[in-house]
Amino acid sequence: IDQLRGADAHVGTMLKEHRSLDLSSRTEDLLSMVGDRFGDLLEQLATAIDVQDFRKIGELRRNLEEYHDYTRRFLSGALLAKWVAKRKESEDAYNTIGVLADSFVSALNGEESAEASSLISPLQNLKVAAFKEPAIQELVNQYNGVVTTLQIQLVQVHEKLQAEMSSCNVYSKAIEAYTSLKCACESGLGSHLPMFSVDIAGALKNAQQRERDFIIELKAHLKSKADVNPFVLAE
Repeated sequence: IDQLRGADAHVGTMLKEHRSLDLSSRTEDLLSMVGDRFGDLLEQLATAIDVQDFRKIGELRRNLEEYHDYTRRFLSGALLAKWVAKRKESEDAYNTIGVLADSFVSALNGEESAEASSLISPLQNLKVAAFKEPAIQELVNQYNGVVTTLQIQLVQVHEKLQAEMSSCNVYSKAIEAYTSLKCACESGLGSHLPMFSVDIAGALKNAQQRERDFIIELKAHLKSKADVNPFVLAE
């Protein structure tokens, strides 16, 4: 493009008059081709984001970055603005998995049932993309980052539940959390947690048994006249 512009400035008028060769028109055609190609790549990126095709997102981001570096000064302001927006959307697509993981952990720490189905599918998509395209380092980094953080968080949840059961004799929350986590692991989450060594099934059984033992002990305590206080019994 620069060469054509230079040639047009020096001999463009002469070529147009004597050889019917319009360098200016050809320059504009080439500029249009550059813009069209960049716009097409942006449309492909938008589609990949919509369907959470992380391999394609990573591939297209890399291609667009390279294309942008070489052709930035030839691209229109509208295309440059669209690139900025789509690049942000693609980053948000990655970050969404981390947000979903955090939401799952928060639910485990709360009283409600934790549902991991919305996390497992995109996490699996990201894993497949990272293994298929290891050269796209951002895919590998994103997947490893989410998985590492999630494993640390789940260990912390387990330790917190164990502490609450020991100090407060509160078992229903632990049973609910372990049940949700066991279901999630059996539904596919477990394949993403190779370093998570907590025996969830064992922890669930232990919590259930401790709750049964506590109830038996409490009933026995209430029946003993000597141990009634500080409990208030309805006669």
